[in-house]
Amino acid sequence: MNWHRIKDLTRQYGDTSIAVGALLVAVAGIWLSIVEFHAAREHSRLSVMPAMTLSGGSWPDDSFVGIALTNEGLGPAWVEPLELFIDHERVESWDDVDSLLGLTDISPYLIHYDFRADVAWQVGLEEKLYGLQSKSPVFDQYRSRVADALDRVAVRVCFRSFYGEYGVAAFGDLELDCPSVEP
Repeated sequence: MNWHRIKDLTRQYGDTSIAVGALLVAVAGIWLSIVEFHAAREHSRLSVMPAMTLSGGSWPDDSFVGIALTNEGLGPAWVEPLELFIDHERVESWDDVDSLLGLTDISPYLIHYDFRADVAWQVGLEEKLYGLQSKSPVFDQYRSRVADALDRVAVRVCFRSFYGEYGVAAFGDLELDCPSVEP
């Protein structure tokens, strides 16, 4: 190997090779910054992701029979108005549900929670949407009647995170899509 030749090339192109090396380090630093920015943004998005669930039936502690909506995620959700169905037919209100299920005689004792505009649903919030609570004077008498009627009820709730991602929660036999929401 000709060491004198290498020594001459180093003297001749030394400044250029240092500049090229510095440029490569700078480009790599910019690329890593962009990758880190996207990773941090994804982490922020996931750290406030809501997870809405609709549950129904009899509660384990026997305090309620009905349907409840809960945010079990890590962030708040903007919940859109409920969509209610009886036997796969859309109905407009819980009063219609009472009527179609033949529960109008106990309607004053039933919980009817409804909202028509977007609602912010905080983390951990559970709201009983429809049903009969144990503190009701007719609970023991009508508990099984309400539980049987829930087999015909379906509820769909569409929601979005603060980052604009859409989700859906459903109770009953419904498809998990939100026709009113454009992704």
